[in-house]
Amino acid sequence: MKHSLFINRVAPAVMALCLPLVVSAQKYDRLLKRNLWNDGSNIASLRIDTLSFSEASLSVSAESGDFRSSDQSASEFGGAVLARSVSHLKGFSMTGSFGFSDTEALGMCGSMFVEPGYFPVDVSEFTPGRKSLQRYLVSGGIAVPLSSSWLVGTSLDFKSTNASKRKDLRYTGYKLDLEFAPSILYMSDKFSAGLSLSVGRNTEIINAEQIGTSDTTPMAFFNEGLWFGNYQAWTGSSVHLKEAGVNGLPVYKNTLGAAAQFSSGGLFAEAGVTFSHGEVGERQNIWYRFGGPEYFLTLDYRTGRHTIRTSASYESGEVRKSILDKVASGGVVLVKEYGSNRILESGILNVGISYEWTDGETEVGVCASLSDRRDVGSMRYPYVFGREIVRGEVGAYAVVPIGKWEIRCDAGFGMGRSRNSSWSISDGGSDVEPPFRHVELYAVAEEYATVPRMDAAAGVARYFGKGLFAALRGSAVKAFSPVVISGSWRYGVGIEFGLTF
Repeated sequence: MKHSLFINRVAPAVMALCLPLVVSAQKYDRLLKRNLWNDGSNIASLRIDTLSFSEASLSVSAESGDFRSSDQSASEFGGAVLARSVSHLKGFSMTGSFGFSDTEALGMCGSMFVEPGYFPVDVSEFTPGRKSLQRYLVSGGIAVPLSSSWLVGTSLDFKSTNASKRKDLRYTGYKLDLEFAPSILYMSDKFSAGLSLSVGRNTEIINAEQIGTSDTTPMAFFNEGLWFGNYQAWTGSSVHLKEAGVNGLPVYKNTLGAAAQFSSGGLFAEAGVTFSHGEVGERQNIWYRFGGPEYFLTLDYRTGRHTIRTSASYESGEVRKSILDKVASGGVVLVKEYGSNRILESGILNVGISYEWTDGETEVGVCASLSDRRDVGSMRYPYVFGREIVRGEVGAYAVVPIGKWEIRCDAGFGMGRSRNSSWSISDGGSDVEPPFRHVELYAVAEEYATVPRMDAAAGVARYFGKGLFAALRGSAVKAFSPVVISGSWRYGVGIEFGLTF
């Protein structure tokens, strides 16, 4: 259960669904922020508020530029539709969202996964081409009062993403995300307290093929962590794209989480933990297992027009590589597992704070965040490799209404540093070769994560009668003195038409 707005539990998904450059209607988001409980994961608190509101929108956007990671496209364009609503009826309250988007990415290669970095392992291909992504989102929740003091609720979120690339190496990817979260809430005159649970499952499968008549076989790279892994023809057994007895490259992750919430006066707090476990492969062919806990904390305080929000999370995990062998028995070839080796340990700390001042529909806010990620990998005995990436960001925004117009401006700056180390756990020398590292991809990833950059965005919305609105937004990112990445600029623009009611 990632820390996120429960009504907008879909918030990260909505941003991905509608592309990062699409304008979101400020009025809907502002109404969500009326209640600090919306910063938590307890759906039963939906009943605390009494205002019903809805929004439906259609948007198009485009993005281009040479400052990009190895997994991003040279340029992309797409469209999306999104509808979301909060409704309070006599005996219950409910919320729901539905969305669809289509994105066409040009000159794209790199990660074959729909969401690079979501799983601890990855696989990359190296032929730039056109990639299509379709995203679907359905989310719903309900809160019911049992008495004047007790409320219960439950939510169900579903996301589906399909990706396809039609140039060798061709492939299709299918990712499904499902989360079920029941909750309970107690309210009194002096305080409120709640408890929420969550059960989730995330699955993805990649199916690759080569149709062209080229004399050469496309290459692929399987990243076991820290860009160590196997680089070979895509049909090779070490990249796991075409393994006998396995349908494509399947990955799954299950999550189980719990969180407790408390509020009194202008204070809201939430603390929770989520445990995850996942596997790469299927049936007897389980090549990797991964998982670990994530702890998160939210602390908000509001007095008058002033709101302070703080958050912190720490995620630790490990990846274990199975020791497999194929054994013939009675004319049948079986896969036998003899054990596993821990090849990667990770720890990720994120902290953030924001301040917001509101006066009617006018908003001014500032924020700052810091992340510290540490990885230790031992893909081949006796070699050990360590890496730490620390990154900080600051930002500010302002929303100013002028009659039927609304103007928003955003600005931010971020930079980081990385530190790498390596050592051997063997006292004597070793004639074993070090594991292969894809140094080009690693260098791009390191620079993209740490290079100083400034981003800015501006948007204007026009509200018409009967809740109709139109909005235009543009953005730019400027990186300072990148060395490995070919460019320093990336631009975007988005247009949105919608209705609030």
